[in-house]
Amino acid sequence: MRRETGWFGGTLGREGGNSPRFGAIPYAPAPLPAAHAVARTSSLFLKRLLLGLLLGLLVLTLLRSFVGDVYRVDSTSMEPTLHATPERVFVRFERGFRPGRFDLVVFPSPDAGAVVKRAAGLPSESILLSGGDLLIEGKRLAADVPRPEPVLLFDSDQEPLSSGFTASPEPLAPPGHGVDASGRRIDLVYGRPARDDWIGADGIRREGTHPVNDLRLEGELSFEGSGKLTVRLTEEADAFELELEVTESAARRWRLLRRAGTAQPEVLDEGDLPPAAGALGFALENVDNHVSALVGAVETLVNYDANTPREGVVDDLDRHLEPRVHLAAAGLKVHFSRLAVLRDLYYTADGPLGTGSPVALGPDEIFVLGDNSANSHDSRWIGPVRMGELIGRATRVLWPRSAARKLGGLRQPRTAQPVD
Repeated sequence: MRRETGWFGGTLGREGGNSPRFGAIPYAPAPLPAAHAVARTSSLFLKRLLLGLLLGLLVLTLLRSFVGDVYRVDSTSMEPTLHATPERVFVRFERGFRPGRFDLVVFPSPDAGAVVKRAAGLPSESILLSGGDLLIEGKRLAADVPRPEPVLLFDSDQEPLSSGFTASPEPLAPPGHGVDASGRRIDLVYGRPARDDWIGADGIRREGTHPVNDLRLEGELSFEGSGKLTVRLTEEADAFELELEVTESAARRWRLLRRAGTAQPEVLDEGDLPPAAGALGFALENVDNHVSALVGAVETLVNYDANTPREGVVDDLDRHLEPRVHLAAAGLKVHFSRLAVLRDLYYTADGPLGTGSPVALGPDEIFVLGDNSANSHDSRWIGPVRMGELIGRATRVLWPRSAARKLGGLRQPRTAQPVD
């Protein structure tokens, strides 16, 4: 008999010649020497290890060929969506990939290997960047278009409220998260310039240089007493205000107003508030000529045609009324559980393409932009990207593990009502 050892160490037996006759003594192989047994065990281990490596390499090759691959991000052009820590991003390959607006796409770059940008303009569209906004066919995006999440500028959950807001004529009430306006009025003003700042992976705020247009103020608050709270945002010469009427420590009614220059305030929408227990969530936002307000479970969103320009402005830094974010409490105490200021993406007028005049995209072209527009080398410089050049869609940050997260989430569309 001859003994043969299989790939996985199994023993295969094969008989030679005729079967043993009746009464024959069975064959019993002599024991292997100890050194030979150790060598045989080592050989089996190496074979199994090699097979495992080959199978792993095969699976990895198949994944990289048909599913996706991992790419390194070490640029600040997509901050704060992607951080230059650097991060490793998984890119899913998709046959016949046609991105939607604001999808995160990956394409080859002569200078950086492969880069991640947002698909801002889609095939056959006309693209123009004006005043920090994206215009499609000469118009700002409608309210029902999904768009990227706003960029955080300040959050009282991450730093003291007093580091971002100043109260007058009295300071913030201890422990620094409220105002006592009993029998008087107290103003709470956001003290930082509303520019294209962003917060990095280390939690440190990087200061921008361009005043942004569109802001959002959100938070949670509670009342003590009766009176009024006014929340205000400005853009150019317009002020958008959310008024809350409070009776016996509960918000009873709300109004959304627009003050355009020196004109009389215009009531955009108003209504009663249902009874609510605990802290009251609220938000006021002005994006792409849509102003929205959220109070508890009540939400409203209104379109307007255009902003009222400020007269006599010669510097872009003075284009907007100050303060950009303002709260005023009268006759009651207000405690803020949280207060946060956010901004919309702001596209700078850098680069020769799509900044002074529209760019007409072909049927197989997209216009890509970086979220950190002031530090992004994108279609404003390199021109449109052809659909056939796309590697795939960036779907997830894999590394570092502490920052692992899903990518590509957009804000859900809402329906706006026009102003009569």
